[in-house]
Amino acid sequence: MCGAAMESELSGTLCETEALLAAARLAVRCELAEVVWPLHGGSAADPDLVDVDLAAQTVSRCLLVERLLIVEGAPAPVVSAPFADLCDLRLADLAIDMGLIPGDVWWSAGTSDAQRVAAERWARAFEASGVPLRLASAGRAGSGPG
Repeated sequence: MCGAAMESELSGTLCETEALLAAARLAVRCELAEVVWPLHGGSAADPDLVDVDLAAQTVSRCLLVERLLIVEGAPAPVVSAPFADLCDLRLADLAIDMGLIPGDVWWSAGTSDAQRVAAERWARAFEASGVPLRLASAGRAGSGPG
């Protein structure tokens, strides 16, 4: 999701719960056993803090979606949020351990306010983990005619 609005063929922009429910319904149709919601509870203010309320809401949403599918009579897949209790720093550590250091991601160009805020947030977390990010916007800033 990464903070971007998701479009639905039926109703326009979906809220997070609707998007998660739509993904779970698609999993039912495709006979998948699990839906992983990659939301994490990191705090934008500090890469070492977890927003406990956000983490709890994330887990509650997963359970709600499972229950709604059961009420609909569907064989509900497991809906999990394995990163819900991770701060930005722990998520950056996990990405580094897996060799998944972001390069050209949605926020790396830094052309909008949301992209710049996200780039600064993740740069702090990765640098605190010992890996400076090489963002696409940094490469583009120095390029040009000349």
